Amino acid sequence: MRQIQDLILRLTTIVGLSIIGVAVNSTATAQCAGDNTCYGAYALASNTTGNSNSAFGYWALMNNTEGFSNTATGFFALFQNTTGFANTATGRRALGSNSTGYLNTAVGLESLAGNTTGNFNTAIGVDALTNNSSGEQNTATGINALQANTTGGWNTANGVFALASNTTAIYNTAVGAWSLQANTTGSSNTASGYFALNANIGGSNNAAIGTWALQSNTTGAYNTASGSRALQINSIGQYNTAIGAGALQANATGNYNTASGFQALVSNSTGGQNVATGVSALRRNTSGNYNVAYGTSALFGATTGYRNVAVGHQAGYAVTSGSDNIIIGVSFLAVKEPGIFGVMAPASAGIPVDQA
Repeated sequence: MRQIQDLILRLTTIVGLSIIGVAVNSTATAQCAGDNTCYGAYALASNTTGNSNSAFGYWALMNNTEGFSNTATGFFALFQNTTGFANTATGRRALGSNSTGYLNTAVGLESLAGNTTGNFNTAIGVDALTNNSSGEQNTATGINALQANTTGGWNTANGVFALASNTTAIYNTAVGAWSLQANTTGSSNTASGYFALNANIGGSNNAAIGTWALQSNTTGAYNTASGSRALQINSIGQYNTAIGAGALQANATGNYNTASGFQALVSNSTGGQNVATGVSALRRNTSGNYNVAYGTSALFGATTGYRNVAVGHQAGYAVTSGSDNIIIGVSFLAVKEPGIFGVMAPASAGIPVDQA
């Protein structure tokens, strides 16, 4: 019988197969006694007092000594575990380096493979959280989700390559393929949508909802983008709010802007402290500052002017580079030259025109 066991051991070592139902290590009877279950070469081979463990596969839970309530299914699954408990590993090398970490769940090839002492982590997908060492309370679902994470904690990644580059950052949520993919140290970010906050590296406290929202952001902080391509080009701009598809899309370095409506402030790049509410409001503004446009296409053509106020449908539509104008009235399209102050409105509005 011993010769047969030795032959089986040699064969499984060569081809790396689990021999279901055959415990080939010489002390297998002792290791799998009580409420432990092991199937496969060297499964639970080092177990001493650990109980309620299940090991299925070649070298599964091999180094476990006192850990309990662990389940390992697959080649090298939970291989290094010694005292960690209540871990579940399914897949080749899943939780393979775990030693004392507990309450971790890894499903997929190499998922949580590098985890040693991290706790309360969940990884589902090939290479999900594969480099995590001591990070805690992370959830990664999808191929390469949170792949590079080492010590970062309290992160949630759902989607292929979501938060894939994250290393030490905490409190991030990424839902959607490639969302927050480049993030390394930025914390407290929320990205929901394909490529949302994709290029973010160190920016923190950003929220991006929609495909390509805040896609190019790298270190900008405290930005909120809701809508497809909202704040898409923003790189280092801060404290911007964009609600609507294409709102503030071209903004790169402008700060403290608020845009609400389809393509509101869409062309703004460096302008700051502008407020645009309405479809295409302040649409062509690039570097103008301190402008307020309220209404569809209000201040549509303004590019570099500052301190303009336009209220009404297409109010100030034809203003280009003028500054310090106050324009009130529906569809008032007259051009105002820079530096001319006043309140203007159609005669039917009953508001006197002052061109002082």
